[in-house]
Amino acid sequence: MWGHYDQLCSDKQIPTLHNRRTKLSKSFLNQSVLDKNSCLHYLLPLPRTGFVDKLRSSLQYIPQTAKTARFQHSFLIYALNNYQT
Repeated sequence: MWGHYDQLCSDKQIPTLHNRRTKLSKSFLNQSVLDKNSCLHYLLPLPRTGFVDKLRSSLQYIPQTAKTARFQHSFLIYALNNYQT
């Protein structure tokens, strides 16, 4: 039954679990973390300044690496490295 999950979702015209989770994570990042009035905004590193607009890949925050395994698997690190536009 689970082997045909992708086919079943496309037949029923519903997004897969992965697509739904990605969409929810992106909206959480944009609405709850990147918002300057958010209580989670203090968790972000300092934004890049100056020449960022001139770069080919102009990410607002430098891609992050974590020193501990616990922080490496956190939402914030994953979101900053994958969902920035």
